[in-house]
Amino acid sequence: KIPLFSAAGLPHNEIAAQICRQAGLVKRLEKSDNLIEDGEEDNFAIVFAAMGVNMETAQFFKRDFEENGSMERVTLFLNLANDPTIERIIT
Repeated sequence: KIPLFSAAGLPHNEIAAQICRQAGLVKRLEKSDNLIEDGEEDNFAIVFAAMGVNMETAQFFKRDFEENGSMERVTLFLNLANDPTIERIIT
């Protein structure tokens, strides 16, 4: 879980998208410095949640994940600004 806190004018959307693009599992090294390959890269997933974003921001994330091929491993939870406030409180 990586919360991003930002302020107006800072590139928080681009930073969040870049983190998702570059996210992956770290390979372990055995004591003999041999890389352990388990062939299970498909077990990695990202749950991306954005609360109270506008439609433009939601479309930016969807488009960015699709264009960079990371949508296959991303689950999106997008709460839009025009959604009822109670949904954000309950979530």
